Amino acid sequence: MTLDEREPWDVVDLIASGQAELGIVHRWGGVPFAVPEHVVTTAVATDLAESIVHRDDPLAGRDRVTPHDLVDVGWIATPEGTICRQWLSRMYDGTGRPPRIAHVSGEFESHLALVRAGLGVALVPRMGRGPLGDDLVAVRVVDPEPIRLVDALHRRTMADSPAVQAVLAAFQR
Repeated sequence: MTLDEREPWDVVDLIASGQAELGIVHRWGGVPFAVPEHVVTTAVATDLAESIVHRDDPLAGRDRVTPHDLVDVGWIATPEGTICRQWLSRMYDGTGRPPRIAHVSGEFESHLALVRAGLGVALVPRMGRGPLGDDLVAVRVVDPEPIRLVDALHRRTMADSPAVQAVLAAFQR
């Protein structure tokens, strides 16, 4: 197996065109995500993202926050055009303001390091992070809740492939 990390819609294109046999993608509730009919989608995990704040941040004492509570925070976010950035922007629908982006990084570990340095807050999926340590606090986000769905994709013609079956079975375990 070869790892080739891409945005989900790029993975869909690779699978649909036959350039890759199997892909793992994530998608956020509410962000449009089209998959052609000849591509099979198999749910493999559901993940939850939380707002990660420094322990000294006033939000650290809260059990949950809404986007209205977060309109003035500086976000550490993924680059413009990524599915995670689209979710963060969509999360702010109804607040009358877009999220204020303080820093941009493609890696969740970098997001955590920037929060640890007191440079903002980050929305990081549970599956996308290691232990937070003593300096960081995860605060639940609601209204909307940032749920990330993880799917495996393959072409229908590959359904009987032993390799595809083995990977899907491993995810089911």
